[in-house]
Amino acid sequence: MELIAAFGWILALAACAGAATLWTQLQAANAQLSAQAQQLQVQQRASQQAIEEREATLTRVRRQAEDDRRFAAESVIAALMPALDDFDRALDTLADGPLAQGVRLIHATLSQALARHGLERYDAQGQPFDPALHEAIDTATAPGVAPGVVLKEHGRGYRLNGRVIRPAKVIVSAEGPAAAAAPPPDLAAAAADAEPTIELLWEAPRAAGEMSLDELVLAAQTRHGADGSALTWPPEE
Repeated sequence: MELIAAFGWILALAACAGAATLWTQLQAANAQLSAQAQQLQVQQRASQQAIEEREATLTRVRRQAEDDRRFAAESVIAALMPALDDFDRALDTLADGPLAQGVRLIHATLSQALARHGLERYDAQGQPFDPALHEAIDTATAPGVAPGVVLKEHGRGYRLNGRVIRPAKVIVSAEGPAAAAAPPPDLAAAAADAEPTIELLWEAPRAAGEMSLDELVLAAQTRHGADGSALTWPPEE
């Protein structure tokens, strides 16, 4: 019996040792799986970031290619703008006739050809001054016009496919001179005019023995004459 009991204890101890070893192995495997999962998440984030950067790069490249296509003729159009200005000046000075009609036809043909490439010109006169659209070359005052309004154009402004390639050269309204302030009133003269004189007070009709407050003050101020003698009130005729 003792032998069987000892054998049983040996088997129990072996089973416990095996269970502990198995538990340790399970913990190690679990830790390894967690580390691999974290590594996989890091790789997924890196892959997603790389995809986003690639998409952003492709979008930027497409936008740059579109801008290059839309503004490819900008240098040529900018070189033709002085000719457009010359046409405008010629049409402003030429009288109606065959010559003016010919110049107008050539100007219209050139303008239409440039418009097909995205060129448009905009009017500035009467509009609020905008530094993104206008270049101020001078200021002037105009009756009834608020400050900061374009009074006159000296050069047309042009856009190419919505982007300003030459701002309009303009004269902008400025605030007029301030009105001269009215001179302050002469308070001393007004006070002197308002003060009653002694003679007026003496000549004013009054009841016997009646004196006003102003008369009492003036009487106190003039109680002595030039020779030092006392004065009577009211003064004797």
